[in-house]
Formats: sequence, C-alpha cells, structure tokens
Amino acid sequence: MTILRVLMRGLSFSVSWPKMLAWLWLVTMVIALPAAIFMGESIRSHVGPSLAYQDLLVELDLGWLGEYRDQASGMEKSLTATAVSRAMFLDNIEAWFSGRLFEVDRVLVALGVAWALIWSLMLAGVLDHFARGPDRFQLGLFLSGAADYWFRFLRLVVISGVLYFLIYKLARWLFPWIEEATRDVTVERTVLFWNLLGALAIVFLLALVNMIFDYAKIATVRERRRSMFLAAFRGFVFVITHPLRALGVYYSLALVGLLLPLIYLWFGPGTAQSTWTSVLLVFLVGQIYLVARLILRLTFYGSQLALYDLIGRRRAIEFRGSG
Repeated sequence: MTILRVLMRGLSFSVSWPKMLAWLWLVTMVIALPAAIFMGESIRSHVGPSLAYQDLLVELDLGWLGEYRDQASGMEKSLTATAVSRAMFLDNIEAWFSGRLFEVDRVLVALGVAWALIWSLMLAGVLDHFARGPDRFQLGLFLSGAADYWFRFLRLVVISGVLYFLIYKLARWLFPWIEEATRDVTVERTVLFWNLLGALAIVFLLALVNMIFDYAKIATVRERRRSMFLAAFRGFVFVITHPLRALGVYYSLALVGLLLPLIYLWFGPGTAQSTWTSVLLVFLVGQIYLVARLILRLTFYGSQLALYDLIGRRRAIEFRGSG
C-alpha cells in the first residue's frame, strides 16, 4: 500500500503544475532543435533531386543510407537504420548498459553533456518546487530554486560519474570474460544465460547508483545540505535501510518507462511519410510521447520525494513516541 500511495502522490506532483511541464517541454525542444535542423539539412542536401528521393517516400532505402554514411562525418554518422526506426529505444538501452553510449561522435557527446547540465538545473528547480508544496508555479521562483541547488547537484553528478565509470569498466571486463569462459560451451542457452545474467547485474548496479543519487538530491533539497559527500551517503543509507520500498518505487516506474516505448513501437507511425498531414501526425505523436516521458520522469522524483517524506515522518513519530 505504501508503494501505491507514494506513486499516486508522485503522479499528482507531475501533473499538478502544467505550466512547469510546458516549460520543461520547451527547454527540451530548444536543446534538440539545432541538432534536428542540422541533420535535416544534411539529409536534404544529400538526397537532392536524386532517384533516392522517390524511394525514401515509400520506405527507408538502406542502399541510400549506406552511401550517406560513407560520405558522412561527425554527428551525421549517428544516422543509422535503428536511429530512424520505432525500435530505436532497444538500441539505446543496449548502449546504456554496455557503455557504448559514450562511443559516439564528440559533437553528440557534447550535446549530451550540455543536456545533462541543463537538466540538472531544471531538476534542481523541480525538486525545490515539489518541496515547497502546493504553491502555484512561478517561473522566477523556479529559476531561483534551480540556481540555489544547481552547483550542488553538479557536484553530485561528478561523484556519481566516477561510480558510473567504474561500473562501465566492470562491464568492459565482465562480458569478454564471460565470452572467454563460455568459449567451449556448445549449448547456446547456457551462453545466453550467463550473458543475460551479466547484463542484469550491470543494469542493477547502474540503477542502484541512479537511485542513490536521486535520494541524495532529495536530501540536499529537503535538509538544505551543503556537503554533497554527506548527501550521497544519506542517499546510500536511505536505499540500504529501506530497500524493498525504494526498489519497489523505482522498478514500478521503470517498468512503465519500458512500456511507453513499446506502446510507441506498436502504435507509432513509421518512417515512410510523404504528405504534410502524415508528417504533422508523426510530429504530434512524437510530442505526445515526449510529454509522457516528462510526466514519467517527474513522477519518478515526486514519488521518491513522497517516500522520503513518508519514512521521515514515521521516524519522527517513532522518535517522539519513544521519548
């Protein structure tokens, strides 16, 4: 019941301030727009009046894609068959737990770092706004709260980055070791089992670090902490002392996070759109999906904040009762 309660509380946080949601959507669009315009112009200039134009109106032409990638450089290399398919999220998940996410072009890495910095700023404002309670959304107060905690959150990003790096180093050692250890195994299911087990272990460690530092951010805002090492330790202690509730909230929402791309994969339009109406439909469906992801992300933090507060209140009541 506690998990369902905090999930509902987190969802109410995420949808109670539509102006804040609209602001976060706008920031996301502003960050993504330059890269989208650049890629669009690159593709348009390469296709031009060629015969591939008609083929691309029907479906993705893999022959044209191969020619484009042969001539591409930098960020243009990111255009792959999976990148323009509805199954792109599967490739992203594999890249996330394997560490391949950081092996892309430097421009994309720079864009990712810029987005991480800006999201840290927005998240500081979000948590500060959530912590203040039912006040109506005011952009000035939101940005003021974001500025108060941004540099502290950046220090948490650096600390967590070290742990992520170590986990990815472990993954780089683990999977070749599994491959070597199962080289003489003739049963494919056994090889698949050990690779799946290794992948689950890496994903669990990545999620654990993510969860610990989510609560570290919450502790920073709730308790006005200045030391980010102590905040990180507070997040670690909270997760370790309340593992079932913390993991229950996290993985319940993570499951929803996996279902959203699957729903988009099933119902979303494909790549072959040849009219303005169909292109507009693709854009609208994509924006609906983006807003749903933002709501889910806010629900994550709102639910974790609700759990943190609920356990804190219970501890306070128990402490007063024992006194």
